Amino acid sequence: MASTKPTPGKRDHVIGVIGEVCISYGFEPFDGFGTFQKEIVGTDKSVEANAILAVNEALERLGIKHFSVYLSHSEVLANILETVRVPESLQPKTFAAIRSFSKFNIEGFVDELQEVGVSETASTVLADLFLTTDEILNQEHDINQTIVTNLLNIVNTETLTELGQILRLTGRKPVLIDPALPCESPFGPGIVIEARTSGLDVLGCGGYINESTTFAFLFEIENILDLM
Repeated sequence: MASTKPTPGKRDHVIGVIGEVCISYGFEPFDGFGTFQKEIVGTDKSVEANAILAVNEALERLGIKHFSVYLSHSEVLANILETVRVPESLQPKTFAAIRSFSKFNIEGFVDELQEVGVSETASTVLADLFLTTDEILNQEHDINQTIVTNLLNIVNTETLTELGQILRLTGRKPVLIDPALPCESPFGPGIVIEARTSGLDVLGCGGYINESTTFAFLFEIENILDLM
């Protein structure tokens, strides 16, 4: 059966709800089509936390169910790859394999990493780490605490502290740490957030614009409309 094309009124409703919520959290419209941004002042993590809260509230008000918001930092992935001694020149080539990691195809994951030049030892260690993370993300309690514990000897303390500050400021809203998140982020280095469904449909992503102090979030309006 062919999908029904969303009416202009429905699209306007979605953009209107998202705009109303994001503005209430202090964000300004950037392009009129689902992107909102705000300047970060100093080391204040409330902007990133408010972005997460705004995304949650907007999607809930639109009736989107079974979605989660994921959080990471570009330094998390960089520290992981550095620890297993993946050369910096090869790191971007690992992103496709890491982003598409599946616990049902560990051998394929290792093979793909080796094809771009990652050693067998490093590929196997990465497979074990992302398999463990995947298993943790499917638990129902203490998810972030367990992931952070696993990363303590890998990721620098400053980065983990940043993530911890954001998690505290978001309160009871569910936010999951995902080390693989920066792989396909269109944003610059630093904090990265993404909202996606259990079926892995991306509902939006956020991060810093061009290494500036401006944090932005881009909603995937078409994907949201498809779910309504």
